[in-house]
Amino acid sequence: MRIELKNISLRVSEKFSLKNINLQLERIERKYCLIGPNGSGKTTLIKILMLLLSPQTGEIIFDNQRVTDANKDILRKRLSACFQPAYLMAGTALDNIMYPLIMRKINKKEA
Repeated sequence: MRIELKNISLRVSEKFSLKNINLQLERIERKYCLIGPNGSGKTTLIKILMLLLSPQTGEIIFDNQRVTDANKDILRKRLSACFQPAYLMAGTALDNIMYPLIMRKINKKEA
């Protein structure tokens, strides 16, 4: 299985848009992760890859077949994504690191 994004652009709001994204995933049955800062477009990009959002420009190629409105629903059934809820660890980076240590009753100074 292969998926490719060619010159994908999507304006989400006045403050945010994805511009000219090009990406090739040669074997998407492998697990991939997308890492970046808050607000960088990770979720938007994954939703485009999963065919949940349609880009305003560019094209999506799935197994050498261009994704269209006519075949999108059929192709979408072959894809999945697992989103991590952001509310689980909503504190600062230090809070998130300290949490398991506090749960293990390690004192703050030692932690």
